[in-house]
Amino acid sequence: MSVFVTCPGETAETVYGLIGKDVQLDPKVTETLSSITWKKENDKLAEWIRGRTVEYYGRCRTAGRCDLSKTTGVLIMKELNPGDTGKYSVDVNDLSSAKEFLLTVLGETAETVYGLIGKDFQLDPKVTETLSSITWKKQNDKLAEWIRGQTVDYYGRCLTAGPCDLSETTGVLIMKGLEPGDEWIYSAEINGKKSEEEFLLTVLGKLV
Repeated sequence: MSVFVTCPGETAETVYGLIGKDVQLDPKVTETLSSITWKKENDKLAEWIRGRTVEYYGRCRTAGRCDLSKTTGVLIMKELNPGDTGKYSVDVNDLSSAKEFLLTVLGETAETVYGLIGKDFQLDPKVTETLSSITWKKQNDKLAEWIRGQTVDYYGRCLTAGPCDLSETTGVLIMKGLEPGDEWIYSAEINGKKSEEEFLLTVLGKLV
């Protein structure tokens, strides 16, 4: 399953992908393609010219690592690794202006954890001190926050009543009814300090 988040910028469009997962770079073509060339920095990755087959280079040369659509121009890069972080550009129909993407691969230092789709899952920060506050985030977005003397506040996928439960004692966050969109990087801020440990959550299909 592809996992990615895009953030349009003034020059390059920022794209985030998860280590070991797929990411797609979408040039959002609005015209009929006659040729398209994808590059990482100055090195070709994939090229197609009408009437010819797609040619792959570099990390895409290995069979199955990339897939270029002749219709949409979308480049899918499979099984991301840290070395895939960098700037990418695409030339469409030999036009002088190239669209750029800045890809960041996340999760290199994160602990990989697995949950089952539709089931509950708990993220355990393994707190060794008395809690006065804790904030859980999915990448940079808050999911749950508790400060001593206040009630727990929930955000994002945890905002709807019932999908999450945060323990004010252990700091454990239970995420209920996992969905494919829950795959991402999670971290906790404990007593105002960001934990050095991150979790890369992979959501698996139901076991038969």
